[in-house]
Amino acid sequence: MRVWTVPFGELDNQRVLGQHVEIHMLWSLITKHHRKFMGWEDPKYRWYLWQVHRRIVEEMVIRGIAHHSPIDLSIEELRWWPFQIDALPTLESLAKDRQDLVDRWGGNYQGRIPMPSAYQPVLDAYREFLDGMVEVFKDARKEVHS
Repeated sequence: MRVWTVPFGELDNQRVLGQHVEIHMLWSLITKHHRKFMGWEDPKYRWYLWQVHRRIVEEMVIRGIAHHSPIDLSIEELRWWPFQIDALPTLESLAKDRQDLVDRWGGNYQGRIPMPSAYQPVLDAYREFLDGMVEVFKDARKEVHS
């Protein structure tokens, strides 16, 4: 399961829906099945997970995607309100997520919001890699045919 660290406006529709499904899977795992999973079973972290769900639902609404699956908080989770986790993404996690997105998008930005400038070096590196691979295949083809 993955929780993206980039702002949800940078995700494409498939990733937004996938994020929503994975949040529900994680929520069900820790609240209904009482499984321990990387500390998420702690009530204060369930509160944080609920906040992530709320933000992804806001993104769904902006995109016109219907939402019919609220997450209910128990009294135990509510007592942590307005607990905030210092969960600001690191520059490394943002860079990794953006690289993963560019790879999945085939080198074309597909987020809802205008492309942040942080994507340009990632896209340039992706295209440079592809250009290098084309040259490798051309060289290999010449060797086979010579």
